[in-house]
Amino acid sequence: TAIWTRRSYDDSGVIHWQDWKQIVLATPPQEFDLPLASGWSNYSGMRSRYWKNQFDEVSVVVDISNPNTVSHGAVVATLPEGFRPAAAFDAPTIIYDGSEILPVRAYFSTNGQISISGYSNQTWSKVLLFETQASFIAAS
Repeated sequence: TAIWTRRSYDDSGVIHWQDWKQIVLATPPQEFDLPLASGWSNYSGMRSRYWKNQFDEVSVVVDISNPNTVSHGAVVATLPEGFRPAAAFDAPTIIYDGSEILPVRAYFSTNGQISISGYSNQTWSKVLLFETQASFIAAS
């Protein structure tokens, strides 16, 4: 359902009406499952997902795990075209390796890849939880 509005203004006692204009409606965006890289799966009961609103703002929620050895720079997921950032950036992230919660970063690349950004040569014997969230404007 569309909502329309029009404005009037007073010009020395004469009322003038402007043309009708449709008001932008905030509709819930469609959510998609995040395409995870090999070896990664959604964390217990969670759903990693992404969506884009009517202003081209993309939001990504990542809650995943990997029972295998994971290294700095490992790709965890890839966003499809139309949902990729215009410029690469890092987002605050945590990894739980089974013994401690560690702060790292998720690197969002312009090619859509989301990867782990820790210290160079850093590895984890397993990642029980990799968790991050980010929002950005999609590349045009």
